[in-house]
Amino acid sequence: MERKETCNGGVRISYIRSGTGHPVILLHGNDEDHSIYSDIIEELSNDGFCVFAIDSRGHGMSDGVDRLRYEDMAEDVMHVIRDEKMERPALFGFSDGGITGLLLSVKYPDALGELIVAGVNLSPEGLAKRTRAAMRFGFFFTRSDKLRLMLTQPDITKEQLSSVSVPVTVFHAENDMVKLTDSQAVAENVKNGKLVFVENETHDSYVKDNKKLYGLLRKHALR
Repeated sequence: MERKETCNGGVRISYIRSGTGHPVILLHGNDEDHSIYSDIIEELSNDGFCVFAIDSRGHGMSDGVDRLRYEDMAEDVMHVIRDEKMERPALFGFSDGGITGLLLSVKYPDALGELIVAGVNLSPEGLAKRTRAAMRFGFFFTRSDKLRLMLTQPDITKEQLSSVSVPVTVFHAENDMVKLTDSQAVAENVKNGKLVFVENETHDSYVKDNKKLYGLLRKHALR
């Protein structure tokens, strides 16, 4: 396992590279870093994949910024793809990471070979009302830019989704904080999408520090 970095417009982006084989990018959610994937990095590396687990800007070992934007995060990922000379890697993105992956696929249709997203919303209204209320309460006291990001972004349209031509697998947990209608909209509006319903799980219970994610990826995706 090797720690590496790239630079996008003066912002240093840190990531882990592990294993050899077909490239797989892992993107974490809000207020997390690549370490939530420690278990599956090892599993994938031992299963013939070269894993790139990225710390998003403002998270982990990557540089902080004045204002977080999903579009900038997508550009950061594209910098890693170019620097590592990846050819159509697979990308798994959880929550904010899934939003980043969708925007990357919209702007760079040929960058990925496959996209897998989990718990991804198309707008702040795609989150449950109780979740948004808790975020607003937290932002009132903290003015956290990470909470601001989720309260004001993204704004992904069905028209944008229709331009995504790579295979897209959408995981939706039975007790997700993301509305099922948003997960369905992603799967139905991309050109080649499918929805996988994950029973008896919450937004992050099967993703963070959980080897169950590896089984789901190998069963339903990573073609």
